[in-house]
Amino acid sequence: ALPIQVSAITGAFCDIRPPNWCVSEPYKMFLQNQELLWNPELNYYINLVRRLSDTITGKNLFFNTDWRFNEFPNAPAHALYVTCVELLSLPMAPTIVANNIVDVIVKGYSLIPQKEIHNYINAVGIILAALPETHWSVIYDRLQDALNAPKMIKWTYRFSAFELFNFKTVCESMLEKSYVLILAVAHSIFHHMGGFKLAAMTKYIAEKLKPCVRTEQQLIYLCHVFGPFLQRIDLEKPNTVAGIAIMIYEMLDVVDKAQGPLEYIDTICDFLYHIKYIHVGNVIKNESEVIIKRLRPALQLRLRFITRLNIEDINTDKNLNLPLVQQQQPQQQPQQQQQQQHPPPLQQQLASAVQQQA
Repeated sequence: ALPIQVSAITGAFCDIRPPNWCVSEPYKMFLQNQELLWNPELNYYINLVRRLSDTITGKNLFFNTDWRFNEFPNAPAHALYVTCVELLSLPMAPTIVANNIVDVIVKGYSLIPQKEIHNYINAVGIILAALPETHWSVIYDRLQDALNAPKMIKWTYRFSAFELFNFKTVCESMLEKSYVLILAVAHSIFHHMGGFKLAAMTKYIAEKLKPCVRTEQQLIYLCHVFGPFLQRIDLEKPNTVAGIAIMIYEMLDVVDKAQGPLEYIDTICDFLYHIKYIHVGNVIKNESEVIIKRLRPALQLRLRFITRLNIEDINTDKNLNLPLVQQQQPQQQPQQQQQQQHPPPLQQQLASAVQQQA
């Protein structure tokens, strides 16, 4: 029904508007024969994103008009609206459409001029952020796929996680791009989202992303996802960051038990201190203290200022993990001292016998 409505509107304006004022040429061909099952290829979505990107950078591909008396304030706003209308009226499920838009960056990366890659990523984020939740929620599914990737679960790269999650480093060094491209699209979408949509991040992290985290690299990747937006979330919806912080502690507990000693322990602890002193304060002190007491001594030692944990308690826990020989050494010294202070009974008898003979 929606394509019929779009066809009726574009047909009504065909005499007073130029041919390129609204929908693209491939979509016009679809409107002429709607009985066909149309499944556009990736190039179709690349052209839609390119049209919006070029319009934002000043290349107006639509018509010139007096924007003072137009429905939209400028050409980019007009381009965004007509692009969303066209995408919403495609004869496909919203998830398929949204995944194809994301694939403009992920799969079409090599087809995009490198000087314009950031413009394309920005355009993809604007489009998906303007569409309904059925479309923009797909980004959480793609992030879930990235977390569940075999090489993410079992890290075999010779590069560190921070190197492989850095967009500039990866693109300049021709490394594995799948992680940073999904991350870049997610950042672009979250950047253009309103406060209500952005606050839904807590729900999606808890339902889709948190259950996937088992390794240190997965935890770091997830922190890369929401880390840049903590300040904005805190301003637009207070106490939401507290829920995210609790989930970080819970995931850290899982990683600490599943993986063992952490490679990036100092960086992770610095991030937790940042959240405490900048965003949450003592709001989650009780919840975090319970989890911190379950962590390894190395983590407890670094996070002791977040809780009321005494360093003596941490040292006691450390002694429990020491080898048995090291534990026995301090106990042997007092025993030797006692032997020197209190001679055995035989020595006492010999000493008294010598005194009597004298």
